[in-house]
Amino acid sequence: MNDSSNKNELTLKHAIWSTFYVLIAGIGAILVSTLIIFLIDSGLSKEDFLIIFPRLTPFFYISCLVVLFLYIGTRTGLDLSCLGFKKSGLKQALIAGFIAWIILGLIPIILEKDFVFKIVNNLRLLVTHPISYAYIWVGITVGPVLEEAFYRGLWYKVLRDKMPSFFAIIIVSFVFSILHQGRSLFQYFVLFFVGIIYTLLYQKTNNLYSSITAHILVNLFVFLRTLQI
Repeated sequence: MNDSSNKNELTLKHAIWSTFYVLIAGIGAILVSTLIIFLIDSGLSKEDFLIIFPRLTPFFYISCLVVLFLYIGTRTGLDLSCLGFKKSGLKQALIAGFIAWIILGLIPIILEKDFVFKIVNNLRLLVTHPISYAYIWVGITVGPVLEEAFYRGLWYKVLRDKMPSFFAIIIVSFVFSILHQGRSLFQYFVLFFVGIIYTLLYQKTNNLYSSITAHILVNLFVFLRTLQI
């Protein structure tokens, strides 16, 4: 990934077209996943389908991420550094992401009773049942990379060139929270707040690896906290 300052900047046109292609890739991945399931067993009940389908979610996220990277990488004058994937300042970005995780993800968990027992046992479940919990594995690997590249690296970067950073942060964080489909108004508020933190983290470091690091670690501990043992 080249950090050359001679590269052209992302434009609104780039953001719109890449979003279009990512949506097509996502819809295609869902259709293909559904087809694969019914080719394996066409007599599945709705309940069985809802159990099996999450195991194919890596296909969705990987497809969307590959399409996003291909679009940016094949535009004249653009490369992945335009999305914030930069080698310069990498160490500082990783440290900033780690600190953000401690505040957002670690401290709330260690205040809970028996948190070590819960995390250790849920981690064992993830390791011993990787296919059953494929949706969690993608949520702590490819998912955060895609979301940070899309929300922060692409749209926030484009919007902050069109309006004050404050409004760009609010818009991106709002969309981030809405598309995560929280189960309550409080969850939407938490997601909105977390989205703001990720965006500020990226803005402060100017390196997407900071928000990716925080996002991965927060997701990991959220899953380890909420997974049923």
